[in-house]
Amino acid sequence: MQSMKAHGRPSPGNVLLRLICFASRCKLAWTLWCWFPRTVRLACYRSLEEAGLPTHAMSKVVKLPCGLVLKRVNRSPFPEAANTRFVAERTSVPVPRILDVVEGHGPEPYGYILMTWIEGEPLRAWIAAHSQRTVEEMTAHAQLQEAMDSGNMEALEAAMGEIRALPPPRLDMSEGRELADDLREAFRGLRSLSPCNPCAISGLHGRPLSTARCGGPSMLGPFSSQDDFKDTVFSLAGGAVAYRLPELRRLAAPVRAKMHRVCFTHGDLHDGNILVKDGRLVGIIDWEHAGWYPEYWEATMMEYHMMGRPLNHQFWDDVQPFGTLCYDAELALEYALWRCTGTTTIADARGDDLSCPRYVRISFVPRLSLRGLLDCADEAVVAQGPMKGNF
Repeated sequence: MQSMKAHGRPSPGNVLLRLICFASRCKLAWTLWCWFPRTVRLACYRSLEEAGLPTHAMSKVVKLPCGLVLKRVNRSPFPEAANTRFVAERTSVPVPRILDVVEGHGPEPYGYILMTWIEGEPLRAWIAAHSQRTVEEMTAHAQLQEAMDSGNMEALEAAMGEIRALPPPRLDMSEGRELADDLREAFRGLRSLSPCNPCAISGLHGRPLSTARCGGPSMLGPFSSQDDFKDTVFSLAGGAVAYRLPELRRLAAPVRAKMHRVCFTHGDLHDGNILVKDGRLVGIIDWEHAGWYPEYWEATMMEYHMMGRPLNHQFWDDVQPFGTLCYDAELALEYALWRCTGTTTIADARGDDLSCPRYVRISFVPRLSLRGLLDCADEAVVAQGPMKGNF
């Protein structure tokens, strides 16, 4: 039997793409589509996932025509969609518009979110393009990228040794004034939201929190008080490094004693989740970890993602998204806990010094994931990288 393609007919996936594009532009048609049974929409989105263009090689996000993007998640998709809609409705923060959410049922949870595509480059690309580096720095980081691409561990260690010896790179913020203003306004909008329960620490509508810290656990709470939240986060540390607990308790005491304001928090605000176009903020994406946290959590989680990233530190020091607020005690505690919790534990003597440096140089990066290593190289080598937009 000859294939449909042999007769010049469009494939089923392309037919679906055209139908979805048409329906998304017509409010009545889209309302009717969303009334279709869940199983039908799931099957269609599975076909669209295969027909779309992945935003990068390992991504489960595919770009569709007509300014749409389809994201597959290995969990319930409803919390992320609800968080995104909540921010869109209550603030002026630019986020994707959610069009449809469908949850599958099987041995493992999964689902799809269909939303609008935001055209822009990740903040990491903007930072890289505005960095000022010497020829020696560019050469060393290019060697690091080449070593990671080839998997040559000996060359990787040599390149990292050279980078450790170099002074921190410098960031030119002369073209970043409007972007900084946009980000400060976005933070003000988020942190001005009032929780229904000013004491509880939870996801939206009292759901559990989904965290992106130290490799898990991925779900925590909900908690009736911030003391319960702080105690739970503290309890995750220890294990093979339980002898550090006295120092951890000393660092935890002032944080535990302070009653923090509860703020709506993105919870995973790394430089890949902020989109920039023409020097302006155009989108903040990936809201699956958002929820009501103590006010310092956004700041410490941003620091968590900036370990070994001096350019990012320079950028956010200039932006000052939290104004005059200072979370030194909270960061000191969190930095110490990171070195004693989950996949970021440093179990040998190098991890016994729990004091928090403002900059964690690249010497700590090998303990992070391959993603962290690649991000460090991305800061140094301004490559074309993955497709611009939400991914």
